[in-house]
Amino acid sequence: MKILVKDAQIKTVSVDIKALTINGKQMTLAVYRQLDQLEPSLDTDIVWGRVNYCNKECPVILPTFRHEKKYPIEHMHFVWQRENSLYRWTLEKPNKWDDHTRWNELQKAQLLFIAV
Repeated sequence: MKILVKDAQIKTVSVDIKALTINGKQMTLAVYRQLDQLEPSLDTDIVWGRVNYCNKECPVILPTFRHEKKYPIEHMHFVWQRENSLYRWTLEKPNKWDDHTRWNELQKAQLLFIAV
């Protein structure tokens, strides 16, 4: 397939980036890790958004034999609010035979950027 120069152009577009800030400063990974980890009640608590964050505490499938590798379990990290406090939470993807309603709904949560 040939693309002719006369058919191509460069456009400037804008992108919305949602950054989580505390007292006007962008939240860092160190501050995120200090949030208490607690599972929210999705009926009464408020999910602020997803965070791209993984560390050695993230869920993995342990190997059967010592020479096998560990494999990460698909999961998402969240920041959420109960009353006046923020918390963090990790949700593992349910097994194929479990209900995926919660997982599917939370995948739509906005992505929050935190500083490294």
